[in-house]
Amino acid sequence: MTLAEFVDRLRLIRLERRMKSTFLAGVLGVRIQTFSSWECHGKSPNEVNLTAWAEALGVPVPDGIVARPRVAHCGTLSGKRRHQRLGEPVCAPCKKASNDYQAAWRASRRSS
Repeated sequence: MTLAEFVDRLRLIRLERRMKSTFLAGVLGVRIQTFSSWECHGKSPNEVNLTAWAEALGVPVPDGIVARPRVAHCGTLSGKRRHQRLGEPVCAPCKKASNDYQAAWRASRRSS
């Protein structure tokens, strides 16, 4: 069973039990938009949320179902934001990526 199939199974169980998505989102402690993105739009929850969602419905998580964490790589704008969020010093590739992004953004603002 793939992650997408398991998420679909959780959605069907919720519908069979006539649980509102707003209620389940509240139980999981996430916004309804986040919960809807998992159920309807194919975005995968992280491992903690996937396990909590399955436990809330009383469904065991099968072996081999692992939610992939979203990782911000160095040398990207999201990598720089990760450094800042974790309170780490920003590395040179991330600084360069941020500077390049800001330069492109400023250039686009000048041309419009």
